[in-house]
Amino acid sequence: PSTSPQGGTPDLAVDAFLPSNAFPMPNEPVWYDVRISNHGTAAAGPFSIQMRGSGGFFEERVANGLPAGASMSLTMGPAWTNFGGSQLSEEVIVDSRNEVPDANRGNNYDWSTVMVQQPPIIPVPVPPHGPHVASEPNPAVLLAE
Repeated sequence: PSTSPQGGTPDLAVDAFLPSNAFPMPNEPVWYDVRISNHGTAAAGPFSIQMRGSGGFFEERVANGLPAGASMSLTMGPAWTNFGGSQLSEEVIVDSRNEVPDANRGNNYDWSTVMVQQPPIIPVPVPPHGPHVASEPNPAVLLAE
């Protein structure tokens, strides 16, 4: 049940939403550790947890419920980074389908932005006299000498 006989109310909250890497390189996956608690005075029945964000990423999970005062942790993702110098923004929403009569919906979400790094520039060595191109000797040059 979502409420107790004493009239208490669940209060689901996202306590943490942490990326596995805040500064990933392009094309690297980023996983998110999510911690959800019930700060209310009654158990929460089943509820949905959604993560969505950059590039149309979407994942949804269903929790069986959470007793008053209890917490749960889960890992969501991965979200994939795109090109360097960009941002990857994701958000998590607990009770995303409003299945639980929550005392405070203002603490039901959190977000995270990671900065995708530029790949390193690898210099290409150039010989001291410029690039050398192997070619056949030019007979006209040889005769002129």
